[in-house]
Amino acid sequence: MPKIVKPLSQTQVDKIKPIPGKNLTLFDGDGLYLLVKPTGAKLWRFLYKAPDRRRRLTSFGDAFRTTLEEARKKSAETLSMLSQGMDPQNVKNIVGPAAADTRFKAVAEAMLEARRKITPIWSESYMEKAVSRLGRLVLPFLGPLPIDKIDRSAVKAVLDRLQAQGNFGSLKKVTQLSQRENIA
Repeated sequence: MPKIVKPLSQTQVDKIKPIPGKNLTLFDGDGLYLLVKPTGAKLWRFLYKAPDRRRRLTSFGDAFRTTLEEARKKSAETLSMLSQGMDPQNVKNIVGPAAADTRFKAVAEAMLEARRKITPIWSESYMEKAVSRLGRLVLPFLGPLPIDKIDRSAVKAVLDRLQAQGNFGSLKKVTQLSQRENIA
């Protein structure tokens, strides 16, 4: 039977003092806890079981910048991802800082940056052209949309617009890029 934990209060978080030579752990419930280091650092941590059944640990920042309420919201978001079968740690690694921002523009920029770092198979000049083409031809139309609202018909509308303008060279390049990156 799980142990019932009394939730923390912001006052407790603010007033807790470090113990010299020993880490102090204060549990809030549902895997969220505050780790108080002997140096005085107060860190929000979240312990969970990933979909592959392994125990994972993620951090939500320090208690000086992240309030208890914000840590609980992040904890709830993480639990929501877990209930959908996604591992929050993997999502954070793939998307990076854009994880909270699910607009197409942020996700596309994160994807291009990851491609630049991980697989430098594109030359720098080709990367610049791809970023420029994406910025001029696709982002004005799809950029502000949430990524989960973009489907084939939205991408097709952008491609049809390029075709109507007679911009066949760019149409071909954008089509190739969207197919290669599984955008559509």
